[in-house]
Amino acid sequence: MGVTASAMDQQIQFRRATTTPDAYGNLVEEWDDHGDPVWCLRRDVKDEEAINAGVFRSRLMARFSVRSTEFTRDLTTADRLVSDGVTFVITG
Repeated sequence: MGVTASAMDQQIQFRRATTTPDAYGNLVEEWDDHGDPVWCLRRDVKDEEAINAGVFRSRLMARFSVRSTEFTRDLTTADRLVSDGVTFVITG
């Protein structure tokens, strides 16, 4: 079941980390915007669905559908995304 372009009604911003050494030699991660905002369809995961998947969570979980492009295929679980001011870890 595909997602139509008209269903993608929100924009999200992907972020990518860079590491730089601080004054003490420790590596510090800094998150910067990666690419332009991307249109998506956001679906929040219901508690029942998370429980059935065996996931105990104390955080918001959501599923984001985006168009497959060269840019989105390059994203990994090391990246993050921001939706409505909330930063999400990418798990898949």
